[in-house]
Amino acid sequence: MLRAALEEQRAECAVCFCDEPRSDGVTCGEDGHFVCRDCLAGHVAAWTSPPGDVDDDFQGLRLLADHGGRVRCAGEACAETYSDRDLARLLSDDAFAQYMAAKGKITEARIAAMEPGVRRIAQDALAAWLEKGGGNFVPVAEMVPAKVVGNLLGLPDGDAERHRNWAMVGGEMLAGDVDLPRMLELARENAGMA
Repeated sequence: MLRAALEEQRAECAVCFCDEPRSDGVTCGEDGHFVCRDCLAGHVAAWTSPPGDVDDDFQGLRLLADHGGRVRCAGEACAETYSDRDLARLLSDDAFAQYMAAKGKITEARIAAMEPGVRRIAQDALAAWLEKGGGNFVPVAEMVPAKVVGNLLGLPDGDAERHRNWAMVGGEMLAGDVDLPRMLELARENAGMA
């Protein structure tokens, strides 16, 4: 019985096929592929290397970027990704630092790609406000972030006003300033956004 318990705690690596303790590797998803520490380190290194630094089919940072800054499972054709917690537990400090630096580069590139759209949203909002002769700036200050967040979430531009209203009522609710009629109005608005 003890032997069976010990065998249950071991697994075959999906990459090198060695038999390793489960604690010395990571399993993707619920009952997914087990990958040992050494194979995981090599896999992460390939995913965080600049293109051209790796001699195989991996495209380094491009793969990491294509998967939202997450390292995909090393199992063949598996779409699961590893958590930062598992990577921090299993990788050397240097390897984990390289992974985090690669994620930082991807985030910087995403922000740079978003910047023209955010500028357009802000310029359009300011132009409309100035066209009206200025005045109360609060609606502009509320609408610009609502449109940017809505854009990130994939909401149609026409839903920005409803998104702003929803966000503002959410703030009212957190502050305890919402009465029952306003909560019912929010529920109707939310139903329309679905």
